[in-house]
Amino acid sequence: MDKTSVLVVINMQNDYVEGLDDKSKKVVNEVVNEIKKNDLGDIYVVRDTRDEKFCVEGTEGWNLSRKILSSVATCGHFVRFICSRTLGCEQLVSELKDREESIGYIVLTGLYSDKHILANSLMLKTAFPELNIYVKKDSCVGTSPEMHEMTMKIMTGCGIEVI
Repeated sequence: MDKTSVLVVINMQNDYVEGLDDKSKKVVNEVVNEIKKNDLGDIYVVRDTRDEKFCVEGTEGWNLSRKILSSVATCGHFVRFICSRTLGCEQLVSELKDREESIGYIVLTGLYSDKHILANSLMLKTAFPELNIYVKKDSCVGTSPEMHEMTMKIMTGCGIEVI
């Protein structure tokens, strides 16, 4: 059986993207580039979903950024959308666990590296200790540049490969 890669795109929603400063908004194009790469396998898009004022399901803020949505819609790969109400997405881990034998490696991208990316990467590394879990440093952004850099070091120390 051929193994496939899995790209996980986290929180690339309007409420998040619109709150980024101009320098950080480049992450949208970086994630689009990751989606468009020819060597990608399946794509899992995790959306923060809340009942409050931020990322409320069904609102424009909850929707994916137009660039991300367009690239996912035209990528030609299997795409699965998952809603998550917590920092780490248990449903993501569960669904990937169901097809563990077919996965070659997992790559994470998105927002925020020091919250959702960290939580999900640690959950995935715990669930798949022998699998390579990668975080694309330039395809993520933290709540601050300092937190982003610190988080990259923490993930490296936990066996997650920062590339």
